Amino acid sequence: MHNHISVVDLACRLPDGGSVFASLTFAFDMVRTGLVGPNGIGKTSLLDILAGRRPPSAGR
Repeated sequence: MHNHISVVDLACRLPDGGSVFASLTFAFDMVRTGLVGPNGIGKTSLLDILAGRRPPSAGR
């Protein structure tokens, strides 16, 4: 059995209607993985969605 994370067409919108990210699709196996990027790009929002602490605006 492979443990992996995958998302298809994931979107995250802000309460004011702005988009953090849209149509995000990726998959990776459960190995040591890093998530890097500039401030405000949506890293924490993505991790909150993956952890189930926040629902996505769209996608699965």
